[in-house]
Amino acid sequence: MQGVWDTASWWFCWLFTLAGCLLPAWGHTIFVVVKPYWHDCHMVVATNYSEPAWHNFNCLIPKKNHTSADLQQRLTRAFVAMSSAYKWSHIQRMTFVLNDASQQLWNADVHRGVPFSLEFTEEHHMLHALYAAYTSPFRRALVVTVDGCGPGGPLCEAFVLWSFSRTQKSHRLRKLVACSNCRYGMVYLGCPVPTWELDFESLFTPPNPTYLNKLTALIAKTSTYTKASVVFEKFFKEQRPSTPDKVSAVQNAIISHAIQYVREALHGAKAELQGVEGIAFGGGVAANTRLPVVLGQDLNLSTWRPALPGDGSLGFGQLWRTDPPSPQG
Repeated sequence: MQGVWDTASWWFCWLFTLAGCLLPAWGHTIFVVVKPYWHDCHMVVATNYSEPAWHNFNCLIPKKNHTSADLQQRLTRAFVAMSSAYKWSHIQRMTFVLNDASQQLWNADVHRGVPFSLEFTEEHHMLHALYAAYTSPFRRALVVTVDGCGPGGPLCEAFVLWSFSRTQKSHRLRKLVACSNCRYGMVYLGCPVPTWELDFESLFTPPNPTYLNKLTALIAKTSTYTKASVVFEKFFKEQRPSTPDKVSAVQNAIISHAIQYVREALHGAKAELQGVEGIAFGGGVAANTRLPVVLGQDLNLSTWRPALPGDGSLGFGQLWRTDPPSPQG
């Protein structure tokens, strides 16, 4: 009897092991998020049995007549590099992250006839916020997304405050307020000085007060993306930050404006800060080291900036928007 039991146990273990190896390749479904245009193109793949995985995606060329066969070829190449278990035929849902410009360039031939459900999203700051919040160690957080410009044309948002609670069953992320004249990304873009040098000089060199006041006033009255792209480029051409104190003034102008805005935005909203464990940052401008640190210090909150705060993480944000991690995740 003992021998029969040992044999049965051996066969059971062998079959269980075999099933564990084969089921991922046979029975799982794949959810794919693709950012297909412009820059930081990538894809995030999630299955019903594993953690999501990131991979580079060769950007689609604007105005070129791509087909669903092109899409399948690109995804299949990426799947081979990621996992032998990923197959085109296993895709259950695919989401494309687009903005206003890429929506206009989108060709329906890219997805015509694909054998899975398709979704499109124009969300941008929300995806940055979700990625920053869910990668943070905080259960409850204030989230700041700082970007050059999300979707929305000339009035697109560039600086948004959010409230986040990991333990909420629904509406974990809630938008509090968006700043119309916090065009910090356009300041950095127009400035001929690299960001690391702005950081360095702002730490060790007192800012030129005249230059600081001029730039701060310019930031305060520049509210649209279209205007900002011209105004700041012109300012830096006519008044180049050619000395350490002027370089310091550029970063300090952004910091002082951001601190004043956040203070005013949160004034009278103390309920939003109750139980908050820290402040998380997302968006391309959050890659700047000085701004998140100083804002966190001003609010007396621990600061979190993820490893990939820019557009290269939008896929994770969209995935977690649809399928949030568990409250303990």
